[in-house]
Amino acid sequence: IGETRDIPARPRLTREGLVQMLRSTNVIERIPDADSRTAATHGTPFVSGEGPRSVDKGLLVPPPHPYPVETADEVLSGKIMGQQLGCPVPWDANPLGIQEWTHFLNRHHFMRTLVAAWVETQDARYSAALDSLIASWIVDNPVPVGSNGGAGPSWETLSAAWRLREWVWVKRCVWSSAAFSTNTRELMLRSIWEHAQHLM
Repeated sequence: IGETRDIPARPRLTREGLVQMLRSTNVIERIPDADSRTAATHGTPFVSGEGPRSVDKGLLVPPPHPYPVETADEVLSGKIMGQQLGCPVPWDANPLGIQEWTHFLNRHHFMRTLVAAWVETQDARYSAALDSLIASWIVDNPVPVGSNGGAGPSWETLSAAWRLREWVWVKRCVWSSAAFSTNTRELMLRSIWEHAQHLM
């Protein structure tokens, strides 16, 4: 028995909803314009990062899958888990004909390589790639409504939980990069809320 869903093209928590939630919890007093990258807004709690850190041992733990792990430069070229996917990444790709491969793609373990490369080199190519990958994933994979956790590779329960863990590294290490846009920070905050609601 199949199931059909109407899925919107954007995240479901609106920018206005995010602003209202952050203000109601006294997290922020002022919200920057979504497209602004000026120094005045870059330092607000809404968009600030903690700055790069030394590579944490946890960041170097191999991802829990048997697929190859690429260098950061290989990921920049669109090679992920041994397959040349190209850019932008097609998040529903299944080059091996194994659904579990697509599940691991959507868990974003491969992004750790880019995070570690950014921390070590401060090369804006790596933070810009993370910005692009995360923004494209969020826009291409809106959270399902009424799912019991089996909403396909992008939103099955384990994938959603693992992806949040990988995004913690991005938030901790990469948000301070000028190449990581205010717009993507906002999309991530909205999506993190949606991930939590979905998992609950």
